[in-house]
Amino acid sequence: MIITEKSLRKKIKKLLNEGSFGRISIGGQSSSSTNSTDDLKAANDYKGSDYPAENVNLVIAALKEAGFTNKHFIKGVLCVVAKESNFKPKDEKGYKNTSIDRIKEVFGKNTIRVNIDDISAGTKFRSLTNDQINNLKSSNEKFFNALYGGRIGNNTEVGPSGDGNLFRGRGFNQLTGRSNYRKAGYESNPDAVNNPKDAARVVAQFMKKHHLNLYSFNERNSAANDIDGVNMAADINGGQRNKEHARKNAMARLDHFSSIDVADSKSTDSKSTDSKATDQIT
Repeated sequence: MIITEKSLRKKIKKLLNEGSFGRISIGGQSSSSTNSTDDLKAANDYKGSDYPAENVNLVIAALKEAGFTNKHFIKGVLCVVAKESNFKPKDEKGYKNTSIDRIKEVFGKNTIRVNIDDISAGTKFRSLTNDQINNLKSSNEKFFNALYGGRIGNNTEVGPSGDGNLFRGRGFNQLTGRSNYRKAGYESNPDAVNNPKDAARVVAQFMKKHHLNLYSFNERNSAANDIDGVNMAADINGGQRNKEHARKNAMARLDHFSSIDVADSKSTDSKSTDSKATDQIT
């Protein structure tokens, strides 16, 4: 059987998307984890008091379980989580107290993809009137449906059944969108992402399996220094949007984790033939 370059690319991309986790069932849903959530035991690497130590060490344990051994990248992930949630898993907060100018500054380029009240799908946030923004931000349900509806695998419904609101940000790293909840195994139980152990595993899975077009797993696990680790983790969490802002905010947390010295294996530096092929194609 002759394997063409095209078919090889498809096979490798499929493997990257599936990741190397086994599949288990949590509450009737599929989850990308090798163990049940209850099996996750917190590490003992973080001994600080700036953030909830138990939760920080749960994230470290989940990253190790996922195969991360590079201390620089692990610290980078911790900086991102500190930026996103202060290691307190929670729902994305609403925008009732956010000024209209700030909303337009942050979301101005976003296109609303749902028909909601007097706003038609295809309207950009920057084109909304002050009254329309005030109407949206008065209700978290309306705002999140307008912000996330029709994106990230979400439907375009509004009201309580709208995916934009149902799959708003949660957990340690503010997992957002039905497709991301599905990949993490929490599509049928999104509120579970706010449980610390579940939230920790979601972070680890996200950091291992998402945005492999930016950095391969081996590159993440071979960060040369703390700055590289922080920048990679920030890019993976936020993609390329507001890249410099995300990096800067994450870097501001580095001092809190600089003394952590988790086991740092160099085994991933020696890439196999398959991983080299992966790096060249992705």
